[in-house]
Amino acid sequence: MKRRGLSAALVAAVLASGVALAPVATASPSGKVQGERDRASAVAEYQQVEPLLDVPVDWTGSVKGCKAGTTSEANRQATLKMVNYVRSLGGLPKVKLDANYSKKAQAAALIMKANGTLTHQPQRTMGCFTKSGQAGAQKSNLFLGWGNDGELSPATGPRSVLGYMEDDGANNSAVGHRRWINYQRLKKVGTGDTTETNALYVVGDFATNSANKWVAWPSAGYFPREMEPLGRWSLSYPNADFSRAKVTVTTPEGKQKTRVVNRGRGAGDNSIVWEWALPTSFNANPTAELPVTVKVSNIRVGGKKVAKEWKTTLIRASAKPAPDPEPELESWTYVDEEN
Repeated sequence: MKRRGLSAALVAAVLASGVALAPVATASPSGKVQGERDRASAVAEYQQVEPLLDVPVDWTGSVKGCKAGTTSEANRQATLKMVNYVRSLGGLPKVKLDANYSKKAQAAALIMKANGTLTHQPQRTMGCFTKSGQAGAQKSNLFLGWGNDGELSPATGPRSVLGYMEDDGANNSAVGHRRWINYQRLKKVGTGDTTETNALYVVGDFATNSANKWVAWPSAGYFPREMEPLGRWSLSYPNADFSRAKVTVTTPEGKQKTRVVNRGRGAGDNSIVWEWALPTSFNANPTAELPVTVKVSNIRVGGKKVAKEWKTTLIRASAKPAPDPEPELESWTYVDEEN
């Protein structure tokens, strides 16, 4: 059962273009992994942003005539609110919407729709190419596709933000989109949409200093299972060295098998990314809860060895009626009647 509304088969998301990030002074690596929301707060906050997923895009442009157009103010604000909600789960400061960034992002979204593909380096030979769109594509997370929530809602605006945080697919093992949105020095973003593409401008004017917080995804405390990233979890910290770090994941069923898939640098804050298979019983039951304890050891920060341990409890937070649990497959015995 797909736990969230994005269909990986129809979604292509690519890492924002590389950019040289100046190192910042790293404060003492003490402190807890961010989160620690109680159950009531986790549910209430998610239900506040859940309606944002249904805000219409109201795109005024067109591929015919290569009109970039614009989207509704409600859509742009919904996208910003979803970005800030995601950042709040990691204890990170809010960001603002920049009109110039959004103009470039809108032009980039048009290029992606006109050509039915994603690229951070659009060429002049591509349909609806503009220099503004090229600049937007080079510095934006890009999204193309449709949801799979029973209504086939376009994965644009706030829905694309959740897609970026999921960062599904073999080409997204570095979770670069997630890391840019949760970059601790991020100050401003821009957003542009068509009926089926999004560009979220994230590589721009950064804050001078980092928040210096340990940011996990999913975050510590109670966490909406609707946003669980399909077993691809991560931990980030500015300038941390995860090259020799080890990850241990434990549930009530015991220690789980994990696989580190990336020890990333260069996109937002340094991160370690691992994958693990959530219990089948949890995935099959949309109202089930799952406490997960994570420990990442042998991290190095400023020449010192650090370990971080936290607990994340996945819970149903949606205000919508829960779907029925998936039925268990019956066991059959096959008999060769000819013998």
